[in-house]
Amino acid sequence: MFAVRVHGLESVTPRTGVASLGVRPTVKHDGRPLLETFLFDFDENIYGRRISVEFVHKLRDEERYDTVDALTRQIRVDADQARDYFAKSA
Repeated sequence: MFAVRVHGLESVTPRTGVASLGVRPTVKHDGRPLLETFLFDFDENIYGRRISVEFVHKLRDEERYDTVDALTRQIRVDADQARDYFAKSA
């Protein structure tokens, strides 16, 4: 999991968020690598748009969780850590 900046959306200023790059071991076995990105305070449909994802800080390695609920809880922790990272680096 990474803290990221996303470039190429509506404004010149990049959006911040978290991204997972991996094979999603909790939800799929033998999956192909995939980049999933969540942007903070952003609620628009941007599927099909060309963007650039800048990896700025590694939060943790990919892990397998026993349940999707456990994964969801960890993602909330990751998002909080990323928000803290961006607040301190501002």
